[in-house]
Order: sequence, then structure tokens, then C-alpha cells
Amino acid sequence: MKTIRPSTPLALTVLWLLALLLSSATLPQGNASAAVAPTTLELIATDDARIQAGSPDVNYPGGFLYFSTLNSQFIFTKFDLLALPANATIDSAELRLNFTGVITGPNDIEVGRAGAPPWDETTLTWNTQPAITWGGPVKTVNANGIVAWDVTTSVQGWHSGVAPNNGFTLRGNGGRQVIADSKETCPVTNATCIPPTLAITYSTPPPAGARPDLGDAPDSSNHVGIANTAYIGVNGSFPTVWSGTPANQPAGPRHENLTGEGILGNFLSRENEADGGPDEDTLNNILDGGADNANNDRGDDGWRNRTASFNHCERTTLDVRVSKAPAATREIMYLNVWFDGVHDGDWDDTQRCQPDGELLDVPAYEWIVQDYVVDMTAIAAGGFADIAVTSQIVLNTSPDKAHWLRFMLSEERAVLAPNGEADGRGPNPNGALGAYQFGETEDVVQKPHPAGEHGTLELEKRVITGGEPVDLLGIVTYEISLRHVGGSQPIQAKIRDELPYPLVVFPRIDLSGVQYVIASSATGGAAPLQADLDIKPPQGGNPPHHVVTWQGTLEPNAEITLTFLVRVVTLCQPNQQTTTITNIAQAQANGASAISDQVDFSAKCPGYNELDIEIGGVNDPSIDPNDLNSVLLG
Repeated sequence: MKTIRPSTPLALTVLWLLALLLSSATLPQGNASAAVAPTTLELIATDDARIQAGSPDVNYPGGFLYFSTLNSQFIFTKFDLLALPANATIDSAELRLNFTGVITGPNDIEVGRAGAPPWDETTLTWNTQPAITWGGPVKTVNANGIVAWDVTTSVQGWHSGVAPNNGFTLRGNGGRQVIADSKETCPVTNATCIPPTLAITYSTPPPAGARPDLGDAPDSSNHVGIANTAYIGVNGSFPTVWSGTPANQPAGPRHENLTGEGILGNFLSRENEADGGPDEDTLNNILDGGADNANNDRGDDGWRNRTASFNHCERTTLDVRVSKAPAATREIMYLNVWFDGVHDGDWDDTQRCQPDGELLDVPAYEWIVQDYVVDMTAIAAGGFADIAVTSQIVLNTSPDKAHWLRFMLSEERAVLAPNGEADGRGPNPNGALGAYQFGETEDVVQKPHPAGEHGTLELEKRVITGGEPVDLLGIVTYEISLRHVGGSQPIQAKIRDELPYPLVVFPRIDLSGVQYVIASSATGGAAPLQADLDIKPPQGGNPPHHVVTWQGTLEPNAEITLTFLVRVVTLCQPNQQTTTITNIAQAQANGASAISDQVDFSAKCPGYNELDIEIGGVNDPSIDPNDLNSVLLG
């Protein structure tokens, strides 16, 4: 537990502020008339829900968005504008819905503004709806696809603070029923589907001078000296505040950015400290005005797939945008992510858990991405890359609660706590490094999604031989396809294919390097596109086996295909000509029973004579399998 930092005496405060104004760490505003090229920010709805007059007390937080007769069904959708820079000039804004069904004819859809009181998708009903201001833009929906409404005026008002941001309300004008995707039915990771999206094109003044950055997660060891709330009834102990941290206490990560290298997303807002002093956003990141608040930093736009799932004892995939400065010189940077899965206001927890289908316990982490190496040479100068990162096994013992996350990009690895794990801290100001030289920290609150419905999994295993019986030491191709049929939310699934001994996965070598298993998705919506090849060690009298595995997320109607080559080695009885090789692949959804599919092919035995018509049946158990172990372990 970090001690409370003493407040700074007035005289020192004045000297500190003067030093800031005279140093390279001040926050120059730049020339507002020389704005940089416009940037388009696409925000996914944080909340969307349907209400209907015929069921006035029923909450519909998930499922598709239905439009029909006038004033019988309303759709509410809301967006968090924190990723929008505070000094942005909004050029245009579009509300976009992806329509997937025009059931009985076209309908004119009108956009209004939701007023007071603020609403939440998990509690909204017809009888609890807020006030609505109608008279906004109208678009005719007569075919499937994306429809956009110009909502520039509303977003400008929200951004400037003229009006509260309670989101949009939409309704049909009395025409036929049409259906659009919600964030639950069509998460952002599926390229063929688009959840409710707010696309904002904006301009900002060009950056000038140093660009120091800190996080905005609640930190109860602060200069104000008050508890900083993380969740209701839970104080935040996230390391966020930097200056004045004792040498033996965790300091928040500070990134100096005297020159540009890499940042998260497209924008970084500058501040000298998290809980006081100059801030480009006007509001301090935490404890602004000396009050208990947090999450005030603007421009937190690095995490792209905000609909990702964080299931306990499973991995997840995070899409993260990294931008590279035009004059950057570093070849690598490090990405780290923390997730408060215990919901206790810190990121220092680790527990053991047993994944479905596994025999052994494994560690589950709140430090869910650990020193992931970002290849900065693969990013164009002045450009960006969206990177899909597979996490460690996630610790989440509070799946129905909110969670603070920290995304951190830095030129150095994460700073370790005394227990050998990183807990979100940065270099201590009293240490040799003092602070990170480059990068950015973005802190985000994740809300659990309203429950949707999973579809069903369909597994298909294929073998491509080029003719049978297959030659001894010949090559066959195995393909495994797993489909998520139907459903209204992503499903966590895994594939396991344990090859019968002594079959061996054979590498492909091409311009991209050596590949053992190729993961692909013709439909999109499958992540990650990466599989693993493991060796199951000898157990008792059983020899080692090659095991192909995949674990990830499938959106509704998405498919993942694993393709790999196998070297055919056979064990046969004396004088046996051919043998049948059987392979069974298995797949399983989280918490469900496993499904399987089987393929067979015939292969030649040693000494095969095509003129000999005697056909053997099974592999000979009398042959010592240790003679072939070198093929696997080679």
C-alpha cells in the first residue's frame, strides 16, 4: 500500500509552476491556425438498447435493433467521447448503423437526442426512458447495408459542453420492419458486421515541444490526500501519480516524450502530473478540483476492440493501435496491459486456475499482456499499425462487474514489483531511470456486456492425400474448420488435434519463414489467426505426440480453419502392406461438452509391394516406438 503524498507547500508550488513554464516540460499550445491533417475517429457504442410500448417494463439490452411503427419501438445508443481530444475542432460526425434485414419493406428512420435523466442499457425500459428531442435527420432504409445520419451539430454540442451527452434515440416513422446490428450481435472484430458507430472527423493544433503523459486510473496515494474511488465501495490503489513518490513505493508511469517515437492510438493529451498542474485537457486526469474523480484524460484511443471478452482462465485478443512519429528512430517498443479481474482496485493479483479440458492448473494474471515486443520498423514513419495481441491467461473472478484496464507503451520493459510481477507502476522518480522517455499510458474502464446468445459449433476435419495408399514418409494435408453457426454474441472456443504416433507435423518454408500451422478465416470474425504446435511428452509407456491447438473468439457465423502438413510414418506388422491411420480433432466452447470429427486414410507399410494384395489392418504394437522418437523430438 503506497503512503499518501504530502501536499506541496505554497512557496514550492509557485517555484514548481515557474519551473514548468520555463522548462521543456511546459505544455505549448501550438499554432491553432496551422491545424494538422484531419483525423477520423470511429467510436463503438458503449450502450445500446431497445424499448417497446407493448412491454413497458421489459429491458432489452442485447439482440438486434428493431424499427417498425411510429412510437412503438425506440432504439437508444450512446458513445463515450473521452477518446476525442479536448482541443479538437469537429468537422463532421456521422451515426452509422448496419442494417441486416428489410423484412416487409422500407422505413424512414429518424434520429433524436436523448435527454435527462441519464440512462443505462441494463436498466432502460419504456417506462424509465429519458426525455427525447425529435426533429433530427431522417434516412430511408430500403436495403441491407450501412446507413449514416449527419449528427455533427449534436456531437459539437456534447464536445463543447453546451449539452449533456446522453446519446441518440432512433425510431421508425410507421413503415415496415427493418433490423440493424447491435454491439452485442455484431462486435467490431468481425469485418463483415458493424455495430452502432459514431465516426467523427476532427482537427487539432499541431503538437509542439515536449508531450509528457500519465494515466488516469484512481490512485488513493495522491497529493490531495483523499481516497480516490475505483468502484462503489472500493478505493483505487492503481499507481498513477508520479512526483513525490517515495523510493520504496510504486510510482505511476510518466512518459517524457521530449521527442516523438510511438504512442497508443492517434492522439496523446499532455499533462505534467496526474492530479495537479498544467493539463492540455484543462481537467486533471484524477482528483480534478480536489474532488474524488478519475478517468478525465482525453484521447485514450489505442484500444480498438472495446467489445472483447475477458473470460476467467482463458486468453483474449486485444486490438491495439500504435502510431509512429515521423522522425522516430527506435526499432522496438514494449506493450503491457493490466486488467483488474479481482475488482479490488489494483493490478497485482495472480491466481491458479484449471482451463476447460486441461489436467493441470495454470497461473491466471491481471498483468495480461507482458512486455509484448512492438516492431516499430514495421510501421511507416508518421503512420500507424493495428496489432492483434493474444493475452496471457486472464484472471477474472468478477465477470459481472466493471474493471479498470491499463494499456502502456514504453521504450523499456514494465517495472517489476518486489514479488517479481508488474502491477502497472512505472520508473520511480528517485531511481536511475526516473521516468519512461517515450510512449503513452491509457487507462480505461470496461463494463461487462449484457448477455446475448451463443450459436452452435460445427467441426469438420479433412485430409488431402493426393491418392491412397500414401507413400511411407509421404506428405498429407490436414484441415480443421470450426464454425460458430448463429447466435448473437461471440463465443470462446478451442481446437485440439492430437496426432496419432508417429505422425509428425511437417514445416512449410516460404518467403515469410517457417510455418507449421496456418490459421485463416474466410468469413472474418475469428481471432487470433494463430495456432500452436506442442509436443505432448512421453507418459508411462506412451511415446511423445504432436498436438495442434487453437484458442480464441468466433463471432456469430464466423469460421476458423487450421491447415498443416503431416509426414506419414507407419508402424506395421511383418509383411503387412498398408495400414489405416485415424485422426480425431476435438473442439469445445467455454463450459460446453467437446465435439469431434474423424478422418481416415490408408498408408504404405515398410517394404510395400504394390503387387501384393494382402491388406493389413492395424499398427503393430510389438514394434518398439522408442525407435521412432527421434522423428518427433529430433
